[in-house]
Amino acid sequence: MLGHMLNHKWIMQRHADAWLPWVFLLAALPITYLIWQNEKHNAYVEQEIRFEYHAKEATGLIKRQLLEFEHTLIGIQSFFRASNFVSETEFNDYVSVLLQPNHLPGLRSIAFARYVDSTRPETYETLSTEWQSLAERMQPKEVRTFYAPVVYAVPNSSLLIASRQTKTLLDALGELPIREVFQKSADLNTVIVSPVMQSIQGTQVNDCFLMQLPIYQNNTTNNNVTLRREHIYGWVLATINSELFFTEAIAPAENGLLGYAVLDGASNKQHGAIYKTHESQFQNKSISAMFSKQYTIKAMGYEWELQAKSLPKFEQNLDYKRANQIGLLGIFISFSLTGILFLLAARIRAAEAMNKVNNQLNASEQRWQFALEGAGDGVWDWDIKSNQVVFSKRWKAMLGFEESEIKDDIEEWKKRVHPEDYVSVMQALDATLTGANDVYSNEHREQCKDGSWKWILDRGMVVSRDANGFPERMVGTHADISSLKKSEEAIWQHANFDSLTGLPNRRMFYAHLDQEIQKAKRSGLKVALIFLDLDGFKEVNDTLGHDQGDVLLKLTADRLVECMRGSDAVARLGGDEFVLIIEDIGHEDLNHVEIVAQKVLQTLSQPFQLSFETAYISASIGIAIFPDDALLIDDLMKSVDQAMYASKQKGGRCFSYFTARMQQVAQHRMQLSNDLRQAILHDQLYLEYQPIIDLHTGRVHKAEALCRWRHPTRGDISPAEFIPIAEDTRLIYEIGDWVFREALKQAVHWREHLSPNFQVTVNKSPIQFNSEDDKAHGWIDIAKAEHSPGKAIVVEITERLLLDPSSEVKQRLKAFQEIGMQVALDDFGTGYSSLSYLKKYKIDYLKIDKSFVANLSEGSDDLILCEAIIMMAHRLGMKVIAEGIETPQQRALLIRAGCDYAQGFLFAKSLSAKDLEAYTLQQNQAALVQ
Repeated sequence: MLGHMLNHKWIMQRHADAWLPWVFLLAALPITYLIWQNEKHNAYVEQEIRFEYHAKEATGLIKRQLLEFEHTLIGIQSFFRASNFVSETEFNDYVSVLLQPNHLPGLRSIAFARYVDSTRPETYETLSTEWQSLAERMQPKEVRTFYAPVVYAVPNSSLLIASRQTKTLLDALGELPIREVFQKSADLNTVIVSPVMQSIQGTQVNDCFLMQLPIYQNNTTNNNVTLRREHIYGWVLATINSELFFTEAIAPAENGLLGYAVLDGASNKQHGAIYKTHESQFQNKSISAMFSKQYTIKAMGYEWELQAKSLPKFEQNLDYKRANQIGLLGIFISFSLTGILFLLAARIRAAEAMNKVNNQLNASEQRWQFALEGAGDGVWDWDIKSNQVVFSKRWKAMLGFEESEIKDDIEEWKKRVHPEDYVSVMQALDATLTGANDVYSNEHREQCKDGSWKWILDRGMVVSRDANGFPERMVGTHADISSLKKSEEAIWQHANFDSLTGLPNRRMFYAHLDQEIQKAKRSGLKVALIFLDLDGFKEVNDTLGHDQGDVLLKLTADRLVECMRGSDAVARLGGDEFVLIIEDIGHEDLNHVEIVAQKVLQTLSQPFQLSFETAYISASIGIAIFPDDALLIDDLMKSVDQAMYASKQKGGRCFSYFTARMQQVAQHRMQLSNDLRQAILHDQLYLEYQPIIDLHTGRVHKAEALCRWRHPTRGDISPAEFIPIAEDTRLIYEIGDWVFREALKQAVHWREHLSPNFQVTVNKSPIQFNSEDDKAHGWIDIAKAEHSPGKAIVVEITERLLLDPSSEVKQRLKAFQEIGMQVALDDFGTGYSSLSYLKKYKIDYLKIDKSFVANLSEGSDDLILCEAIIMMAHRLGMKVIAEGIETPQQRALLIRAGCDYAQGFLFAKSLSAKDLEAYTLQQNQAALVQ
């Protein structure tokens, strides 16, 4: 092994510090990125502050311009206060100075509106003769008690004053929004700005707004709203062009850096901007400004919205140069330091390679470290060069040795490895030493001091290699996994063997059968499959209980094992089904299969002694041969199942070989099963009725409902053929309910037309009787839904139902009788019930099976049995119906024995409903004559 290792170069171990520079680089680059982003953000914030400064400068200029207009109006107000009356000439002279170009940008006109109250003549008595009868000449659009005609206006062409030619005046209070502004100005004694409106000057239409200031009588301002309204004299108002006003106001702030738009606070949604610079910046939605903000300007009772957006010239001043420089510097520093770290790491690795610590100290430290990590497992330390091994105390105790009883030699361990495991152990160890595997791990058995074997999980790794890469030292642990192996064995046992009998289960059986078939293919021999189903097991299980049924299954398994050779196999598939595999059968040894089958039948026919009872059972056996009967496992199982079914059909306690005819029968049954489903859907089923005669009067009192099937291509199919199929496929549920509904309708009809006491007997299958669906009292619910009398129906059940130890059967029979239905026990004497069951259950009718009636003659055993049954039934309060009456002698003997009712071919075969009705009328008429 060491010679083999000399041919290999060992790869040097990689040091952990090799990845530290990468960690530093991965940490430094994100930090550099964050610093770069922060610097970019700071540059952006600085530019945003500049934007705020310019925008707020514009708002301040607008407010300052508004104050100049306010001071102008206050000056005019003072002019009015200084005189008892201001004439138009005086007004024009004073105002003309204010209208000088560039004095107040945007000022279009200044006017004076006189307050006039039609109920107070003194409000206009002081006006000149030219403006007398104002109320008559203003021609207002609506009748009001007060007006504000514009009497002075400069220039005269202003729209605030009407043509003197028409002798009409423009009412300043004519429009409601303006009226509210004037009223608010008068109430507050302050300048108020009106909403923006359109005015026409020549051919031009411009947006403008008004500023008005109240003038009071007696040169007083008064101290409250009431006094102000009483002493209002008029208003001085200025008309201002919006665009010119804002253009001149914002002009000092116009530097090509920001674009501005002003929106009227009251109507910005309707009219849009009343002023804007750099119109494309605001109208083109595809142009997105880097900075934008909206400011509200509140002044003189009104609001404007100032929108500011950055222009390309302003945005170009956003400087990311410093941030980019910092980012590049950070990247440079990160890579530089990473390179330095790589150099340092290389030097560290070189230093570690040159400096070796004390070998013995390292060995001791690693040994105890590994012992601690072993969590209580045994530890071993192998010096490969000296071939010496240090075994820990726990390692030795695990195998039952004292510390001084095992030598520190690798051979001491090797000789304790189980011979069957030795090769795999050495292969795993060699793979680790040569470097093919990093870790050694192997499960094997080792011999203890007392000679027993323990399962050990042995793990280890090479911890030291020389300069050429050859192993010098290896350490590892021993763990006792015997308990784990036992658990795994138990799990495997549970998954592959039947927990009750200990035989292989279905899974294990299929695996074993597949192995035998593969072996048979190679050898050219045959494999026989014997499939058996226990006859009578269900009766034992139902009468004696499931615990005794389990005992019977165990005893059966033991007997089957005794019937087999050691190389053959027995398995339990489930329930009471067992299967036997006979292998390596030559062409001349097929009779051995039959011998085994006979032996099984003979063995199982012997009585079984259970806990407190003796049980008798038998078996129905099917036999199939590979490869004669099938080549695939599933096909072979189908074949042997069909053969077993054939034995069942023969009455059980026999065996049958699979034949092609069985396959045909199985296919025929499957086809009938499919056709039966269609028969239900396409109304191919119908009912016939066999009359039941009162032996003492000869009258027809009852009829038995019999289900018939007329196949569209096969013709009439016997109930003996399709009823078992219906029970196997559970179609009997649907068929049984249909029969009950039809029979119930017919019984109601006959009770109306034949006899009010007429009854129809209906057979209820044991499968349907015991089904979960029937727990809801299906037939009872049907009878209630049809509002039919329960007395019209007699429910026929078989003796087998009485074997059920539970109270379910008794409760269901009681439920039938509670709504008036009667119960008949069919085929009495052929089943498994004892006479004690007749006392346990309330039965109305016993039906003697036709097998007892067929051979009735004077002094015969069958006659004695019939007489005993009739006498017993009468003593228990039951009526008796005899089936299968075919001769007058049989009828006479039954009448003499006291039988109550009879049915059979002597009276009539099964008839259609129409024919039965005619037969009953005829028979009852004949009975009256007799």
